[in-house]
Amino acid sequence: MFARRILATSTLVFLLTGLGAFPASAHFLWITYEASSDPSKPATIHAFLSETSAPDLPEFKKYVRNARLTVRDRPVVLSEGEETWIASWSGAAPAVIDGECDLGVMTRGKENGPIRLFYTARAQTVPLKEDAEEKATGLRVALVKSDGGPAVARVWFNGKPAAKAEVKVLHNDGDVCELVTDDEGRVTVENLDQGNIALLVKWPDGQAGELDGKAFQETRHYATLTVFPATDATNPDATAKALATLPEPTNSFGAATLDGFLYVYGGHIDRTHYYHRGTTTNGFYRFNLKGGTAWETLPSPEGPGLQGVALVSDGRYLYRVGGMSAHNEKGMPQDLRSVADVLRFDPTTRTWTALTPMPEPRSTHDAVVADGFLYVVGGWTMPGGDSTAAEFVQTALRLKLDDPGNPWESLGEQPFRRRALAAASLEGSIYVIGGLNEDMEVERRVDRYDVATGVWSQVADLPGSKLEGFAPSAFAVQGRLYVVGRDGVMVRLSKDGSTWEAVGSLRTPRITHRLVPTGLNPAGLLVVGGTVNSRPCDSVELLPLPVEPSPATVAANPAD
Repeated sequence: MFARRILATSTLVFLLTGLGAFPASAHFLWITYEASSDPSKPATIHAFLSETSAPDLPEFKKYVRNARLTVRDRPVVLSEGEETWIASWSGAAPAVIDGECDLGVMTRGKENGPIRLFYTARAQTVPLKEDAEEKATGLRVALVKSDGGPAVARVWFNGKPAAKAEVKVLHNDGDVCELVTDDEGRVTVENLDQGNIALLVKWPDGQAGELDGKAFQETRHYATLTVFPATDATNPDATAKALATLPEPTNSFGAATLDGFLYVYGGHIDRTHYYHRGTTTNGFYRFNLKGGTAWETLPSPEGPGLQGVALVSDGRYLYRVGGMSAHNEKGMPQDLRSVADVLRFDPTTRTWTALTPMPEPRSTHDAVVADGFLYVVGGWTMPGGDSTAAEFVQTALRLKLDDPGNPWESLGEQPFRRRALAAASLEGSIYVIGGLNEDMEVERRVDRYDVATGVWSQVADLPGSKLEGFAPSAFAVQGRLYVVGRDGVMVRLSKDGSTWEAVGSLRTPRITHRLVPTGLNPAGLLVVGGTVNSRPCDSVELLPLPVEPSPATVAANPAD
């Protein structure tokens, strides 16, 4: 896998000898991205300490134990591998992976005073914009766009251009040269964008201080950069594989998988916030995930097409729950109405059966099936007219599915009023993720309902920007909860519910999409349809599940 450098040493003190312009034998933090040759399998992110961008002796792993890696400010949780600390990454390759590691106060020998060492590392798959601003603190180096000319790197310290910074250029063939940045922190590095060169940058800040009771004369900052050219033309961050396209671009629809088929129903097929009878479809289709090449048209239920609708499966049937339809003609004032209808589809007979309607109409809600019950959470009721007349629903519901005539049971008032949210069932709990509240504010809050006790609680908020909570989608697979929001990063909730970690990304980020499992082996998640640039999207992407670390491994960087 790697070409390893062999050094006869086992102490970091030795590695710090001669910390002059560039230490002759010092180790630094590096990040590499190793794509899988099989697109159905996840890639691997490596973090390690070495002189070069190839891992060194395994004994140096201990110095990286507390390293923190992030993708778009979301933590990437590391586990201990044979030579490096590793993380599994599904879907599209991240454009940027950042890392940092504070090695604390070090002594350079009896004749030199103590210094603090702070390492940062970055791996890129595409250049940043030429005028990109660096938001991360500390010393950072990046490949930036160069308009067809030689590749350009840029260096920042605490978000400001680092003028006259010393840059060591390490070629894969062993050649080394040293350069200095200009007044804007730029330096030209031929072929840096080709992936066969790594950079090491040094920046002493000259500021004395104290850390954990130990005084130091200054902090020596060292930053590294590795480049792995992306092969995906849509989004180099993507770890996802393009699987299919929908029969027509659609958002705010229902999707579910059952017996090796992906089913999609309804949805909005025109530009955002534009509604009339022709903007919502009643189409019902399925795609064979075991080698299918075309969509099969299925019998649609009677009535108008719906959007803001849920479609779920219990392993035998499909259930269409609620939704909204536009009753106005094109060019006329909006007349938007939620429905309380609940229908069951039998794939064997290809027939729809009406179940007991919900106590009140609702749309832009979500639904899940767990232990023989259909659960419905969130949403609002649109009684007609435009959205100003809509009211947020207050209660969660459930319906026992063993008899079509069963009544609905209220679970009492929810501790929230949100719509455009996501729900998922995991190990006896219903998770409700994100959404838009009554004040039209996006929330990243995640609520959890314990089915056995009827008690609501909260887990860690969804990571990312505030808008990340608007119209995400979620599903639980193999005992873990996954969410994909608007920026296309797939995150996974820790088993104790305290943190989220980034584990994959899409080719095409979107909102109002659906995340559903393939139900196949190897397991994976499908990201279906959605909204891109205020227009419906037709892409279906496959995200392989990230590899779980073995029980013996130790998390290197638990999130804050």
